[in-house]
Amino acid sequence: MKKILFIGILSIFLINLVSAPPLCMNYDDFSNPNLNLERWKEYSNIGFSDEHFVEPVEEVYHVKQNVAMDTETNFQPRKKFISGDAFFYEVRYYPGVGNHFSQPLINGNYPPSQLEDCTSPGGCGPIGYWNGEPDLGAREGVYRINFEFFTDEVKMTAIRPDGVTIVNTFTGNSEPYEFAINTHTGHNGLMHFDFDNFMFCRG
Repeated sequence: MKKILFIGILSIFLINLVSAPPLCMNYDDFSNPNLNLERWKEYSNIGFSDEHFVEPVEEVYHVKQNVAMDTETNFQPRKKFISGDAFFYEVRYYPGVGNHFSQPLINGNYPPSQLEDCTSPGGCGPIGYWNGEPDLGAREGVYRINFEFFTDEVKMTAIRPDGVTIVNTFTGNSEPYEFAINTHTGHNGLMHFDFDNFMFCRG
């Protein structure tokens, strides 16, 4: 059931692409209880989250902070992305406390600019809360996220748990891209995110 639902949701994203990439593959669904270090890199600049590992029962990559403090877990695929590539995944968000975010990093940093107007008090692109709620919000449930890579911009399309679709087109970087998911807390933050069903497409 998990795989059938995943394939169905992914097809919605691919149909909406101008020209669907001809080659798609399962990058990781965490059916192996050990993190595949040939495909993934974990790193932290301030200290890892309390929990960051493959949860073998649910078959997800699990990140959780249990004690309020500044922490982060960066989860990075060991590949560089170029124009025509796409990268899809799902995030299950559980309600957090204080400042806590899961956000994309492109070439090591949060994207410096974007095409769309960003008016949300918590910024555009992250999930969670940081001195305000971002456009993706802090709603419990599954977010379905797709990144499309172009020569000098990266388009993020996210479907929130309430069914609303949010598009952010990040600029200020150029290919080849290093992509990572940064999940972090502030000094007062607690959080829990589970990641699953990563799919890579190459045009």
